[in-house]
Amino acid sequence: MKRFLQNSALVVASLMISVLAAEVVLRVADPFETRVIADRITLPVGRVYEISPDVATPGMDDVIVHRKNRLGFRGEDWPANPEDREKWIFVGGSTTESFYFNDDDTWVAGVERLQRPQRPTLWINNAGFDGHSSFGHLVLTRDYLIDLGPEKIFYMIGINDVGYDAPHHFDDRLESAEIGDWLRRRTEIGKLVNLMRRAGRAKQLGLVHGFHADWATSLGATDRFALSPGARDAVLATHLNDFIPAYRERIDALVALVRDHGIEPVLITQPALFGPATDPATGFDLGATRHEDVTGAVDGATRWQVLEAYNDVLRSVAGQRGVALIDLARDLPKDSRLFYDWIHYNKAGQAKVARIVSAAVDRLFPAGD
Repeated sequence: MKRFLQNSALVVASLMISVLAAEVVLRVADPFETRVIADRITLPVGRVYEISPDVATPGMDDVIVHRKNRLGFRGEDWPANPEDREKWIFVGGSTTESFYFNDDDTWVAGVERLQRPQRPTLWINNAGFDGHSSFGHLVLTRDYLIDLGPEKIFYMIGINDVGYDAPHHFDDRLESAEIGDWLRRRTEIGKLVNLMRRAGRAKQLGLVHGFHADWATSLGATDRFALSPGARDAVLATHLNDFIPAYRERIDALVALVRDHGIEPVLITQPALFGPATDPATGFDLGATRHEDVTGAVDGATRWQVLEAYNDVLRSVAGQRGVALIDLARDLPKDSRLFYDWIHYNKAGQAKVARIVSAAVDRLFPAGD
């Protein structure tokens, strides 16, 4: 018995030393960039990413340089005379950040180019971050954007909130009573485990970037799949009952937070390639494709119906609270020539989104008004 206890103590001590060593190594040279830790966001201030995608993808550059400014966003640094500038910030997930594009090729940069002739004092920054949902938008807005005092904040929201079952709000306290939250916030190992968990869930739901040497061929090779009407109704009911009410609360909270500080919110619905449509480039049925949902396997038509339920929340909030809405989900064509996977836009798609958003801005906020 004594020998067993000695051996057990030796094993425990060895594990503790290994964990401590790993923690020290990660603190000295962390190879993983973690932007969200519990209820706090760490901005990648001044970072420069030089990227060469492993797969040569049509509509994408072979070499990409992605820069973050001194605020941690994409775009011009904070102006020397901010009171003389009209300041807009665009917030969203990967479809806003446009990580795999040169700075001038993102749709947010395109909006700035299209708007600058009639708004010469305009200052725009892209505060999109890969993987962010409305939870991240709330924290980013509260902790960083409000203090900048922009006139408008544009939010493209939807795809990263689908089936999201995290708490309805972020705890404003610096510390949490729960040991799990403390580990995620205070230890590098906890951060790494949380990052791996998030990445695994994103991959399961098809939210990661998918690069294809021939997107048309990849579409043709996609598994054909169709749910029965009853199964489709059950999937939609799960989202409407289990996730949509909390999502509505978060959007209401976001709008209230921004307006309470004299900033005008603008909501942008989330488009996607999947849905009940025929791809004009390939003739492929985009609704009869296999996808993953929190409920299990779904077809493209059902996945779009679910995403539209989240988009409908933005439309409803905009209508009921008098918030400006850009309905990109309805205005962007379902055309594989605009996408490099099911949700991310290629270079042609970036330019198309920029034109749609800029035209909507002209209608909603005519220059000189």
